Amino acid sequence: MKDRRRKPKPQREPKPLDDDLNELAAILDEHKLDQNAQGWFVVPWRDGWNAVMLAWESWRSLVDSRTDAELEIDIFLKNQLRLYQNPNASHGAMAGLAYERARELIEEHASALPTRHLLTALRCLQALLSNSHGGGHVYNTLLQLAFGKTEPDHLLEELVLEYRCRDAIGTTVVMQGNSLDRHRRAFTIAWKRGLYLAAYAIAPAWKS
Repeated sequence: MKDRRRKPKPQREPKPLDDDLNELAAILDEHKLDQNAQGWFVVPWRDGWNAVMLAWESWRSLVDSRTDAELEIDIFLKNQLRLYQNPNASHGAMAGLAYERARELIEEHASALPTRHLLTALRCLQALLSNSHGGGHVYNTLLQLAFGKTEPDHLLEELVLEYRCRDAIGTTVVMQGNSLDRHRRAFTIAWKRGLYLAAYAIAPAWKS
C-alpha cells in the first residue's frame, strides 16, 4: 500500500537583495526619524482609538497608586472602550454625550493629575468623537506634548511600538506563530530603526 502522506515542500532560499534594494535600504536608513516623541508622532494615526489606548496605557505604566480623579477617568474610558468594541452600539447617538463628559472631566481634574497621559487620552477621545483629528495629525500633537516631557522609558517605547503596530497593520506586535508574523517582524524592524514612514507602508494584515 502506497504511503499517501504528502512530502514536505522544500524551503526556498531567500533571494539575495539586489543592488537597487541595497541602495534603497541605505537611503531609507539615512532619512530615519528621531527615535523619541518627535519621531514617533509624525505619521498620522489611522484609528484614533489606538492613540487613546496608547495614552491611557502609558498612564497605567507610569503611576503606582491612583487618585479618585484618575479612577473616575479610568472608569469613563473603560465604558467608552466597551461601547467602541460593541458592533451593535449606536456610536453616533452617544458621541455628543461622551464628548461633553470628557470635557467636564478635563475641566474638573486637569490640575489634579500627576501625569499628562491620562488627560491626553481624554483629549484624543474628544478629537475622535468630534471627528476633529485632522486626518490623524491632531493625535500626534497631543501625544507629543505628553510624551515629550516624559523621561525615556523602555516600557513606554514598547507601548508606542505596540499601538503603532496595531494602527498600521491591524494586529499586535507580539508574535503569534501564524502567517502574520512576517508583517509583525517587518514592522518591528522598520519601527525600531526609526523608519516610521516605511513601517506604515507595510501592507495591513487584513490585506494579506
